[in-house]
Amino acid sequence: MAEPKKVSREPRRDKGRARRDLLLETAKDMISEDCSLEGLTLQEIAKRAGVPRVSLYYFFPSVEALLETLYCEAFVQMTNELAETPFDRATPWQKLITRSSTRHVLTMSAIR
Repeated sequence: MAEPKKVSREPRRDKGRARRDLLLETAKDMISEDCSLEGLTLQEIAKRAGVPRVSLYYFFPSVEALLETLYCEAFVQMTNELAETPFDRATPWQKLITRSSTRHVLTMSAIR
């Protein structure tokens, strides 16, 4: 029987949201600096952010859960930016991205 997928946990308080945001920003910085996911560990992210590991594990049970959160947030940001341009005035590139992202969201919704 397959093990259930571990997902990230949403913080409920402002302090928790700030800590979670710090961890995500730290992970993004590490990925950007190295241009790679190689060597990205929860322990190293916590150390670099100056946050106890237990805090990191509270929000993200695995590197995969953290990466999925980064992906989802980036995707939401991209679609929000695309939505700011009326479709009838969008460039062909924006229209392509909008259509592709819509298909992607529908596909991901079906998988979950």
